[in-house]
Amino acid sequence: MRLTLILALLAVLGAGPALAQGGLTIANQEEPTPPRPGVGGDAELPAGFKEIRWGASAEILMAVRGGMERQPVVGKDVTLYIEQAPPGAARRDIVHYRLWRDQLLELRIHYQDTLVGAEAHQFLRRVEKIYGKGKHGRAKTGESVGGVDVIEESWQWEDPFTVQVLIHNTMSREWSMLRRSKVLEDRRVYTEAREAESDQTNKINQIPID
Repeated sequence: MRLTLILALLAVLGAGPALAQGGLTIANQEEPTPPRPGVGGDAELPAGFKEIRWGASAEILMAVRGGMERQPVVGKDVTLYIEQAPPGAARRDIVHYRLWRDQLLELRIHYQDTLVGAEAHQFLRRVEKIYGKGKHGRAKTGESVGGVDVIEESWQWEDPFTVQVLIHNTMSREWSMLRRSKVLEDRRVYTEAREAESDQTNKINQIPID
């Protein structure tokens, strides 16, 4: 009897959910769940920006960060908000917030200082002192100025919750910091794939056969 109970318990413990690449649960079709705001999100990288956490709504953004300008975005269920500086105020950064279904998914901090030479090197060292060495890369943006390809340098960091990329446009000499929620991005991809599959099934089911 005891052996039977032990074997049954082991069978239950061994029947964990099957995970697909990217951490999406497929076997029981559970969607990814983001960490609660301010809880567990800062494993190594900021889970958002200052007081704003992943999953925050547009209402929370404006309540905490002030005025926002909504921009048109080409994309399903995606909205873009840009911080508005108070009149007469000097801003050293402008933050763009990208929301999916009214949940903060991604943000990009556009630094207003032009940094070159020793200043750029010092800024990069300051970032690496906080986050460690990032994965370095160089890529063409697909744009050109005067026949010269625009190149962006990047340094990337990841933790279980966030992808962070420091970006340097070598043509304009502009710097920006991109952050994206890994969990919400997984949820977005998962949800849109499920909805597309459902739409396709409904379309097929509505085709008269007889």
